[in-house]
Amino acid sequence: MNLKNIFGALRRRWWAAGLVLGVTAAAVVWVVSNTADQYQATATLLLAGPEIMGLEGQPAEDEATEEEATEDEVSQGGVNDVRLDPNVVVEIANGDSVRSRLGIEGVEYSVISVGEGILRVEALSDSEEGVVETALAVIEEIERIAEDLEASDPVSTAEITILSQPQFVRERAIEPSPDGEDPGDQEDQVEYVAVGSVFLAVDEAPDEAPQGNPYTASDGTLRVIQEVASTDQAREAVLGGIEDETASFAMVMQPRDAVPFVYVEATAGSPEATMATLDAAVSFLDEALAQRQSITGADESTWLAFQRIAVDEEAELMAVRLGRPIATVLVLGVVAAVSLALLVDSLFYTRASAHLAGSKSVSEEASVESERSRAS
Repeated sequence: MNLKNIFGALRRRWWAAGLVLGVTAAAVVWVVSNTADQYQATATLLLAGPEIMGLEGQPAEDEATEEEATEDEVSQGGVNDVRLDPNVVVEIANGDSVRSRLGIEGVEYSVISVGEGILRVEALSDSEEGVVETALAVIEEIERIAEDLEASDPVSTAEITILSQPQFVRERAIEPSPDGEDPGDQEDQVEYVAVGSVFLAVDEAPDEAPQGNPYTASDGTLRVIQEVASTDQAREAVLGGIEDETASFAMVMQPRDAVPFVYVEATAGSPEATMATLDAAVSFLDEALAQRQSITGADESTWLAFQRIAVDEEAELMAVRLGRPIATVLVLGVVAAVSLALLVDSLFYTRASAHLAGSKSVSEEASVESERSRAS
């Protein structure tokens, strides 16, 4: 069949081709009218380690340095971040801040380290009044100082045992001064002393190195998170609170990126739903990454995190590309129209040919009968 025959069939059976083309046009109109608006928003994230996020080596919020100690801490006889040590306890207990807080008048005291964690407390005066009470107060102060230092020391613990509790006053003769004065003037002079001692046992725990993080800032880690984000549970967690059935999100990676970038793309039928989907998806990735690292037991100071590089503030209307589907429908419609026109024309031609063949056979039979009649 050549083009002349095809055009002839279309001219004769135009009504069949026109019917198919009409259905095709109606299909195109239906596709265009039922295409809803779609909005899109994107977030660019960088998988970064603690050295980039600024988390490595930061002190805890409740941890103060010696330079940041307040006047109240100093007045209490100690400074945070001082290591727990018997010599430190002795220096603080003998300091002016402790003496001022105790408010003792007429009695002197001293705290001496005699070695092996044993601290000797001695209170003395020229009268018996307040000597024992001063020694007891100093022992209580030593206990308090040790507790404060233990609270600020992350590796050491203290245990205090009172070896000798001061209970009574002792008399002690005052030795003559060696400056050449007459000893007879000091023969009857005495001083009153109360003595006690405590044992300060310090136990230092070995420094524990932070648990290493098996996850690194690499494409491999991103692949793991991408697989987690592609599960049904992840989609339910992200889209469960979005009141838009068309809402969707995807975690996209570009192989050409030299650093571990990830692109989170969210789409929905309205700008509000699109931004809500993007926020939910990014939050889910943060939680999934943290959960994976928590399972490994890695120290939090080694954890990776997603750093926001660029996040759309508003959703943009997506350009709907209908050219290809409309062209496909039109091509199929034209092919169907031509095929139907050729089919109908072929059926009509076959019927007409059969009718002509039948008429010719009848005419031939009539001519044969006529010749036989003439011959007879």
